[in-house]
Amino acid sequence: VRREHRRQAQNALLTPEHRALQVTRAAEERRFGMPVWKILAGGLLGVGAIAWYYEKNQPEKEWRADSRPDVHLPPFSLVHEQTHVEALLSDVRVVLMRHGISLGGVPLKVRLLPEAASELVEGKTHKIVRPPPVLRGIESVGLRPGLTAIHAAQVLAHEYMHCWLWLQGFPPMAPQLEEGLCELISYLYLLACLQEPLD
Repeated sequence: VRREHRRQAQNALLTPEHRALQVTRAAEERRFGMPVWKILAGGLLGVGAIAWYYEKNQPEKEWRADSRPDVHLPPFSLVHEQTHVEALLSDVRVVLMRHGISLGGVPLKVRLLPEAASELVEGKTHKIVRPPPVLRGIESVGLRPGLTAIHAAQVLAHEYMHCWLWLQGFPPMAPQLEEGLCELISYLYLLACLQEPLD
């Protein structure tokens, strides 16, 4: 009884606007099970968490055509160093960009494969999917050490096409079809190098 008297006394002191606000909040709580401001705060927190996750999974450094390494390799020199592989991939990107095959500023990590892995393949692309939100990505592109520069660049052009197909969101295709497309692009790269040499 005392509680009811106290509530009535408090209500008598409230202005009409405050009374209307209390009625609205009570209606919200009955309808949603909690005040709307708590729902909005939870939503804002969720959006913030998704934005943080997305930002965390973005590449650290954007690739630009004008940031190419200043390393020049003769076509038949052997590739054994990380700087050589990075320079070759950068050249591959520039040549293929001229033909409309570009990943924009998406950086690609390229590395020399360890001895055991490189006996089986000349190049390898490590694709990843990050949940949620689902983001396709490329963890790294691997290259067998000891190839000549021109052979290594041709392999990198092949692997670059695998990356391009994956990051463009192409649906899964038959392995023979994907490999055929990648071989076609590596041939296009070699042909372009003959006809339009890099500066």
